[in-house]
Amino acid sequence: MKKYLYKSHLGNLFWSDNKIDDEYLYCEECGDYDEYLGEASNIEEAKALIDRVSHPYRDDKDADEEDREFCQYTDEHVKELLEEFEFKSSTKSPNRMESKIDETVREINSGMLKFNMDFINNHEKMKELGFFDAGEYWLYNKFLPIKDKKYKDCEFSFYFEIYKKDTVEKSSMCILDEDFCQPYDYQRCAADDLYNELNNGVIDYINKLVNDNVLIPDEAYAMGAKRG
Repeated sequence: MKKYLYKSHLGNLFWSDNKIDDEYLYCEECGDYDEYLGEASNIEEAKALIDRVSHPYRDDKDADEEDREFCQYTDEHVKELLEEFEFKSSTKSPNRMESKIDETVREINSGMLKFNMDFINNHEKMKELGFFDAGEYWLYNKFLPIKDKKYKDCEFSFYFEIYKKDTVEKSSMCILDEDFCQPYDYQRCAADDLYNELNNGVIDYINKLVNDNVLIPDEAYAMGAKRG
């Protein structure tokens, strides 16, 4: 499975499970952009990609030897990136909890949940339900409140892209860390209380989408098809 490497406008590198649209790489707060660096399908490609972006002057013929050997990221950061890549690529990791996002994606892929295309093709209805028309897809971006005072300075949101064409294949959802403008892998979160709060928030939004008939459980879909 491919992972996509980005350089945050704050300087750090991070992986994304999905390629991020250019418009969402922009940070309104500081006016800067995150930068797409490349993709990797296995650990060897990940190592080669990180090594290349870590040594920006290696192939510069005009640079002296010291500049060509210069590495702009610490060994610790590179190690963390490789560990994260291996973790994200492992579907059998004992440390990863199945979140509501994992469950929902699995149900959509298996056909247990279906997109209501009558709604998705209805511009007024989708706007009424809180979706933003982003051209090729509908965007559902909702704030996730955190009650625990330890995380009062953290901001997260539930982010769901529903594509108007190739809906099942392209649509994706994640939790965004608003402070760093990048996806947050909360399934790996060490703090159970934070995981529970974020997951409960996602559950509420998924249930709302089911109640609003944007997502239809398999039984309801089958009954609707028979009535039609």
